Amino acid sequence: MAAKKISAYVKIAILLLGLLPVLPQISSAHFEPIGYSEIVVGTDSIEYSLYMDPYQLQEFVELDLNTDGYVDAEEVKEQEAALNAFMGSNLQVLSGGVASEPLIKQTVMTEKGKLPMIMAQIEYKFAKPVEDFEINYRFFQVEGFVHHINMAHIQFADREQEVVFNQTSTQFSWSRDGENNSSGHVSAIAKPTLIRWGIILGCLLLFSLGVLIWRRRNSAKSVNLQTGNKAVRKPAN
Repeated sequence: MAAKKISAYVKIAILLLGLLPVLPQISSAHFEPIGYSEIVVGTDSIEYSLYMDPYQLQEFVELDLNTDGYVDAEEVKEQEAALNAFMGSNLQVLSGGVASEPLIKQTVMTEKGKLPMIMAQIEYKFAKPVEDFEINYRFFQVEGFVHHINMAHIQFADREQEVVFNQTSTQFSWSRDGENNSSGHVSAIAKPTLIRWGIILGCLLLFSLGVLIWRRRNSAKSVNLQTGNKAVRKPAN
């Protein structure tokens, strides 16, 4: 009987573990404004498509011009210069230790991840071939810019990598002669690392919960058996 119960707990644990990889995205979408970055590293340039929540940007750039409670494409177009200044100045991209001036090709209202987004298409040009690069996601230096997470997809050197920019992880760097550099709290966390640690912690929590429930049920059964035994005993004559 105990083996069957443990088997049931294991099945539940496997089901919940299957949901763990999507939990970070689900939770962030509900509790923090989410953004996206699509980054392609070329020979001497880096193309950066930055997606941000229009209603978070509204706190720093006046977008709801007709005060109807919504941000639309026409309002984004009218405030394009102000958006370019805010989005371009808080995103720094370097190669060879030299920062490039952002060339913003367009800023438009669009959709990403089934959410309304403002997308800035930015190009960073360099005088020399890109042998290394560094991204500084500096929006968190802006007063009041706190709750935010950016899911970044980077294509470079025949490989791809997913990283997450948030309040404690604001930098990503890479060199062709080595792996991406990570140092303390300043380097962006790779998404697979988040998922891996989530799975490990989830396993430990689920295992502990299963053992706790099993022990409590066994303890309750033992008490019931003892109570039953006392009830059927006949008093000695």
